[in-house]
Amino acid sequence: MSKVVLVTGGSRGLGRAISLEAAREGYDVAINYRGNAAAAQDAVQACRAAGVRAEAFRADVADYLQAQQLVSDVAGKMGGLYGVVANAGVGPKFAYLADTDPGDWKRMIDVNVHGVFHIFHAAAPHLIRQQRGRLIAISSYATKVKNPGFGPYAISKSAVDALVAVMGKELAQFGVRVNAVAPGLFDTEMGRHVIDRYGIEAVSRTIPAQRVGRPQEVGWLVAFLLSDKADYITSDVFHINGGGRGVPLKP
Repeated sequence: MSKVVLVTGGSRGLGRAISLEAAREGYDVAINYRGNAAAAQDAVQACRAAGVRAEAFRADVADYLQAQQLVSDVAGKMGGLYGVVANAGVGPKFAYLADTDPGDWKRMIDVNVHGVFHIFHAAAPHLIRQQRGRLIAISSYATKVKNPGFGPYAISKSAVDALVAVMGKELAQFGVRVNAVAPGLFDTEMGRHVIDRYGIEAVSRTIPAQRVGRPQEVGWLVAFLLSDKADYITSDVFHINGGGRGVPLKP
């Protein structure tokens, strides 16, 4: 049985943390990236240091043909496919919906929604044939709090949650489990846009745990969902956010 896990957007931030934790758990890792080849190669070397195979694959998952080719390339070069972590995403732009640029809206939906559908749709036949596999999407705390200024982002991630709920039920009969992980605020490049905007102390006060998350904590949760220990879990969303956000932060 293949132990290959494809992580989209796997070269930086939460994607890198997920890739590294998967490697530490013994999975061979295919790291997808769109533009930063140097970061992808750095992540590949870090995964290989854990004693597993790792390769970088360039593709924009917002393009369905590229997503199809990505899955085909990974399965062909690495000898199969066991799981996909759909992590590639576009972060919030901090604007009210009425002020949102239509181009920004389209890019958000293309990457955050279509990108997940594309990669899951391309991977599903591989997993169905082997009657086993994992599809995991990275959602967001934004689907719960729906703060002002986060509209397009919250809407896109809410669509991901719905996709996971439906697809998990559809694929359960084939031994394929579909779930989502919804992080709160983490110390990543994307998270730093929020932290730098409002200040670490102000942000931490809105989190019951009184701190932002560490990227490896998301990696640990994803690794559990990839494992056999999670075989009875599907169609669910797992929030990891230090207790959730309290007072909404204005855009």
